[in-house]
Amino acid sequence: LFQAAVAKKYPEIPVPNGILEADETRPPSTAVEPVILSKQQELLNGPPAYLWNYLRRSGMQGFFLPLSGGADSASVAVMVRAMCEKVYAAYADACKDPNHERAEFKLAGEEINVKSADELCRKVFFTCYMQSKHSSEQTRNFAKDLASQICSNHLRTEIDDAVKSFVSMASSTFGVNFSGSPPWEDPRVSLGMQNVQARIRMVTAYLFAQLALYFHKRPGSLLVLGSSNVDESLVGYVTKYDCSAADLNPIGSMMKSDLKAMLRYARDTMGLTALSQIIDAPPTAELLPRVEGQPPQLDEVEIGLTYEEMAEIGQLRKPGCLGPYGTFLKLLPLWHDVTPEEMAKKVKRFYWRYGANRHKATILTPGTYFTDRNHWNFLNLSAYHAERYSCDDHRNDHRPFLYNSAWEWQFKKIDQFVSVKEHPSGQGGRFIC
Repeated sequence: LFQAAVAKKYPEIPVPNGILEADETRPPSTAVEPVILSKQQELLNGPPAYLWNYLRRSGMQGFFLPLSGGADSASVAVMVRAMCEKVYAAYADACKDPNHERAEFKLAGEEINVKSADELCRKVFFTCYMQSKHSSEQTRNFAKDLASQICSNHLRTEIDDAVKSFVSMASSTFGVNFSGSPPWEDPRVSLGMQNVQARIRMVTAYLFAQLALYFHKRPGSLLVLGSSNVDESLVGYVTKYDCSAADLNPIGSMMKSDLKAMLRYARDTMGLTALSQIIDAPPTAELLPRVEGQPPQLDEVEIGLTYEEMAEIGQLRKPGCLGPYGTFLKLLPLWHDVTPEEMAKKVKRFYWRYGANRHKATILTPGTYFTDRNHWNFLNLSAYHAERYSCDDHRNDHRPFLYNSAWEWQFKKIDQFVSVKEHPSGQGGRFIC
């Protein structure tokens, strides 16, 4: 009240004209019907727009993507293809206006000057299948067929010689032969042999991103795109500094189930028939030799959780703000067909992996991040926002990232609840709620 009394009054300047023209005969404007896009439509509109904006501001000439033939890298490839289609459609319209400066269609100061979306994709998008001795002909063909349909500059390279060089260096340094065939007796050796393959792919991606335009006698270089989804990032099912390490990860905060739904939509609306076989193929890292023609490691088997289970638990963690015990209680009425012991194992497995792999989240590539599954925010220019259940530590979370992955108190509470509330075995092993 005192401030209001002593504050100086703003000067008032009378203006003879009114802001609005008084016309009682003018009819009111009609209501604007909102356009509500589906989640799949949003994924093929928001991220492509962000990618083009990011590319223009970066001063680079395009994108480089390690295309593995799996659903994750295919999702990123489809987003880039959607970007090219939308940019070319807008560019074609702008070219019809002789007074349009077309500044938004320039890369590094040069206008894109293309005649089709295919030409634009070949100009700005480079993909590469990085084959090892454990890679299958199936995934190689998946990547090749998709690259052909989206019109990317597709390469194929082999990483076995580079892997052998690193393994040979380790063998000579430690005086131990690490070059034998799997399975190795010690799981640490097995993990090391798998991780070196993944990390060599990251180094190869950055090398090729620097050399690709030199080969094509064009100036500049490329941005490297990552392709790790939020489910795997939450439980740490990524190699630190592998192909999840990149300049930008368009799917970094998106669930596998959402990505597959987007791929189905893109297949049906964009004519990308090669996506059918990618959608149906079981996710596998292909870092170990195949057994009788079948992959020995499937992602969901190694993690111990399905992608649907990871998505549900992940959303209870955030934005649900629940820990292990709260998540367990919340799932009781939801997973009514799961036995108490199995439910406890799944919750513990998720949170143990989450806690033990928090260090990986601190170096994750900035990704697109939606604020809510039903409310999409495209205004953030530094890290496109997608889902509230995304990983933490996207350079704005200053909490300690080292958690006690044993979760002793929480896991003990879960065990106590199971032992007390478990229904007699004659009733199917369900909870009394």
